[in-house]
Amino acid sequence: MRLIVGSLVAFAIVSIAEAFNVVANTVEIPGQYIVKLNNKTPYRSYLAKLENSQAHYNAVILATATNSSSFTNSTSIITVINHFNLGSFLGFVVKARDKNSLKKMLTGHTEVASISPDVSFQFTFSKAKTINTTKKKNTKRGKSSRDVTTINTITQKAAQWNLARISQKLLNLNNPQYTYYCNAGHITYHHHSALELTYTSSTIGSTSFTQILAGERHWDITPLHIQMRVVVTVSSPIVFRALLKPTLTSIFPKSALLSFTGTMVAGVAAGSALGVAKKANIISVQIINSAGLGSLSGMISGLMWVVQRARKGSSVINMSLAIPRITGIQYLNDAITATVQAGVPIFASAGDTNAGSPKVDACSMVPSGNNKVFSVASTDKTDRPDPSSNVGPCVSMFAPGVNIISDWFNSYWSQAMLSGTSMAAPHAAGVAALFMSQRSFSSPAELYTAMKQRATPGVLKGVSSNTPNLLLYNQL
Repeated sequence: MRLIVGSLVAFAIVSIAEAFNVVANTVEIPGQYIVKLNNKTPYRSYLAKLENSQAHYNAVILATATNSSSFTNSTSIITVINHFNLGSFLGFVVKARDKNSLKKMLTGHTEVASISPDVSFQFTFSKAKTINTTKKKNTKRGKSSRDVTTINTITQKAAQWNLARISQKLLNLNNPQYTYYCNAGHITYHHHSALELTYTSSTIGSTSFTQILAGERHWDITPLHIQMRVVVTVSSPIVFRALLKPTLTSIFPKSALLSFTGTMVAGVAAGSALGVAKKANIISVQIINSAGLGSLSGMISGLMWVVQRARKGSSVINMSLAIPRITGIQYLNDAITATVQAGVPIFASAGDTNAGSPKVDACSMVPSGNNKVFSVASTDKTDRPDPSSNVGPCVSMFAPGVNIISDWFNSYWSQAMLSGTSMAAPHAAGVAALFMSQRSFSSPAELYTAMKQRATPGVLKGVSSNTPNLLLYNQL
């Protein structure tokens, strides 16, 4: 079976559904900076130069300290805490007393393009509506005895409206069937907030990674500090179900169970019953924690992790978040561009606006405003745009995003309902995985073009004139 990455990065897919569509607060991280290098810099040799400059500068500071106690309490030393080698985006993260001290250390470093403070983000959460389900309901099987299989496709009967809609050219609410390619087994990278059962951990550089068993169920055990985790799916649903049981939640403090939207986004993209690409594998890269905290450097690190590991031509990233163009955000935007240029397509939510507020142009947000990104706006079951969805020429197309039912955390059979462009984006990421199971694409741009060509045009009602009237369709 060909392995395709259809990212729900979360970042495999960072999908952050409606929970993370609003940045409530941004703060410059005191004494922490991102240094961007010219993209022609010989990176490995430059790191040696940087290390020598750092050692020399700190040695001078140490030598001029009046006594050991004053030096111990000093913030004058400079420490490089992370490096970025992401295709055309090169740089590093450094702790320094102030920007002038950092510039002094970097005297003669003609490779430096710019310096910006690192920024922390506080995202707001929205509440999902939980749905009571029982084990008797066929909610977790990818195929039932009523499903119809042809040589290349499977038709899932009694599917959720959102799945049925993306496999229909004309709206038919009375015939909720979902037809999809039956050989779409891929990996999906998902950037998100909710994570799962830890079985091993390791440290790579200055960033902590934890691998956990995952699949359709995503158990959120994220502590309240910022770190990145990776979710590795098990290959067999039977093995998975034997390993993860609802009783496992009891071993974690309830204070850690703050957000499970990553679970819901992953379920939309690749859930066995509620998902688009039912055989996709999910690798979840967490860049925002359960309290809604994240950082600019952490997001860039997440993208770099994917680029260094993903199979180009068979990997997709979903980023269900939207950030306004604040200080330093261009660095994230440049890293996103470098990621796509490296061969990994990115699907992102167009972003959401509070009800009653003026419409926001998706071009004003990151990542939706990046022309290398496939930006997805949200519709309801009557083919009308979600009133909360951002719009504008940077929107690539619409996908279902209102009252979407997906997997929830508190039992193996539980589900919840959530709305927003963060639920629309993983539909497109899932369709990308389906398309990649059928043919090869030479670049993300070619994949984007194919999806736009196969989209259903002109059926949406009330779409603004500067926004493409295209609805996601899941078959080539």
